[in-house]
Amino acid sequence: MLTQDKPYTVTALSKQICEKVEPFFYAVCVTGEVTNITRQSSGHLYFSIKDERSQLNVVMFQRQASLLKTVPKSGDKVIIKGSIKLYSLRSVYQLVAYSLTFSGLGDALILLQQRKEKFEKLGWFSKSLKKPFPPFPKKIGVVTSATGAAVRDILQILERRYPFFHVLIYPALVQGEKAAVEIARGIETLSSHSDCDVIIVARGGGSFEDLYAFNEEVVIQAVHACKLPLISAVGHETDTTLIDFISDKREPTPSAAAQTVCQDFAQFLDNFSKTSKQIHETMQALIVNYKREISQIKRHPCFAEDSHYLFMPMQALDQVGMQIQSALKNSLMHKKERLQIYAHALKPKHLEELFYSCKRQFLDLYTQIETVIKAQREQRLVKFSLQQKHLEALSPLKTLGKGYAIAFCENKQSVILDSRTLTPGDTLNLRLSKGEVKVKVMEIQE
Repeated sequence: MLTQDKPYTVTALSKQICEKVEPFFYAVCVTGEVTNITRQSSGHLYFSIKDERSQLNVVMFQRQASLLKTVPKSGDKVIIKGSIKLYSLRSVYQLVAYSLTFSGLGDALILLQQRKEKFEKLGWFSKSLKKPFPPFPKKIGVVTSATGAAVRDILQILERRYPFFHVLIYPALVQGEKAAVEIARGIETLSSHSDCDVIIVARGGGSFEDLYAFNEEVVIQAVHACKLPLISAVGHETDTTLIDFISDKREPTPSAAAQTVCQDFAQFLDNFSKTSKQIHETMQALIVNYKREISQIKRHPCFAEDSHYLFMPMQALDQVGMQIQSALKNSLMHKKERLQIYAHALKPKHLEELFYSCKRQFLDLYTQIETVIKAQREQRLVKFSLQQKHLEALSPLKTLGKGYAIAFCENKQSVILDSRTLTPGDTLNLRLSKGEVKVKVMEIQE
């Protein structure tokens, strides 16, 4: 039954509560497990301590916090000395800490450490189990909250980097008692999709308790059984959960995971264009180089000598032609294989048309080179034939075929050019078109 004459104001009531409560808890000692710790730029520490049933807000101001050798983290078990103060602006009470000592790990942190050691012994964190990621996945599975910032960040990054993406989102709770089961079910569901190529498990930052679902055994088991490469993007860069150890790749944020899951398509097209240009320049350089070699062969002294020397340049020209064909075929086959890999990964119709357009250009260039080489070879052969006929026309043997003979002295060491060098009775050797005869000089006529 009310005994006051008029109602309290909120401020007045808060003041009376402070006056009644604070003196009884001026100096208290409390033990509990640290959670939700933050450090402000002012140096003040704000956190909570908890046990199985209750939770208490704690503040340690900069002067006392600066004396700590080690700043507590979520999961640490601590003993705090301080006083209970009422924060009148919100009418909530909190413990203002004067000193803090550690009494060991909290129950949740101990369980987490035991769980980590268990899976390490099983070999589930081994690097040899990490699966590779496709450069351009056809469909990307995402397990996250349907309304959180993580899914929006992922979609924005993918839309900017890879406009042909398809995303299959499995909406799941990412914190709370039921979160672990839903996350595991999402991983199992996406893993069973035959057209899904990679999975991202993501959520934004939070406290140790907020992220604890990603430490649960059911989630770790689901990731281990997953058939697809999986990226974990849970919390911020400083947050670490067990899913980060077992996933095929860990990224600090959902945005970073989206950047990792596929290449920048614009950059890919730029690289593709540069590669095509390099191929064209290489082929042009080959053509110029082989033209230079043909020109050097053309100027070789062997073309001015007996016709049997013509076979060597002809063979060299054939060999050069075969080398060009072999080099072009190998280069085209290598580029064709790479283009087929990219075409299979990318699939969209205009990329397929781009691939076949490049292929036609390569084949056209190959045909042009082959035609140029063939024409050059035929020109060389025609010229060789003309030079051979010219050499044959100038050959002394050709003259002998018309009925002429060459006279040698008896020892065949010199040709007789002047009748005045002979005397009757000298023996001469006559070289005919076919064979030789010996004759004697009977009479000399000038």
